[in-house]
Amino acid sequence: MTRRLHAIAIAALLAASLAGCTAGSGTSESSPDIGVPLPAEGGAVGEGSVDGGTAGGVSGGEPGAAPDAPDVSGGGESAEDGADRDVVTTGTITLTVRRPAAAAEEVTDVVEAAGGRVEARVEQAPTPSDGGRATLTVRVPSAAFSVALEDLKDLGRVESVNLTATDVTARTQDLEARIRGLQTSVDRLLGLLGTSADTDALLKVEGALAERQTELESLQSERDSLADAVALTTVTVQLLSAGIAPDPEPDDFWAGVLTGFSGLLAALGVAAVGLGVALPWLLFLAAMAAVVVLVLRPILRRARARRGATTAPAGPAADGDAV
Repeated sequence: MTRRLHAIAIAALLAASLAGCTAGSGTSESSPDIGVPLPAEGGAVGEGSVDGGTAGGVSGGEPGAAPDAPDVSGGGESAEDGADRDVVTTGTITLTVRRPAAAAEEVTDVVEAAGGRVEARVEQAPTPSDGGRATLTVRVPSAAFSVALEDLKDLGRVESVNLTATDVTARTQDLEARIRGLQTSVDRLLGLLGTSADTDALLKVEGALAERQTELESLQSERDSLADAVALTTVTVQLLSAGIAPDPEPDDFWAGVLTGFSGLLAALGVAAVGLGVALPWLLFLAAMAAVVVLVLRPILRRARARRGATTAPAGPAADGDAV
């Protein structure tokens, strides 16, 4: 009997303990169900729950935590900033002016007023057929180039304007990323250089550091050159006089006839110039031929006389034999 009572008591205790465990596990499983809706109500579903239970508690317990969500949208501001593209602009401008040398001075004034500079300048003196020409290579800040271009057009008659814009944004970003990676590598190698005690390891670190620094300097130089090309527009300004400016194409029959006649005269003029250049050589060759003839003529005469002397006695001997 006593044994039965002990067995019943033990069974009751086991049942009570199992009931308590079941209740505890139920509450532990139901508690996350309470915390799940909180991030949804705070407007931080997904991203807020990834941070753990503390994030869910803050979003649910502190109303001020909800404005933290716009911090994630900071990427929108960087995207707007990233909309600015890096563009390299180059081109050529051809103008017809009365005096190219004077117009070159005006081009220099326009470029310097825009904050730019003249990198190269070549001038040709006037000739009887034209008033000369000038070619300038200028660099103007990209922000002020549009205004400077209009000022340059006002210096003469515009023959052509050719501009090319190249987007180098991807190249710039690639250079920046590679520079950051190399800079981090250099910093780590510098740290190892100060803590390394082994001679062999120290030499290896120094070799790797020198290689990284050389590559880093090369990339930095390329980045700076690219940034300079983006900041300054490079344009070649050609200043032609009326004599060497390209003529307009003919648009009717008589204009075509006049153009053909002008081309014929130009061709005859070129031929006359070529004949004038070749005439001294022709005279020289003629004089040399005359000298050769004068020298060879007596020699040929003597050769003919000798041939006649050798063949003359043969005639009578032949006659005697015949008698």
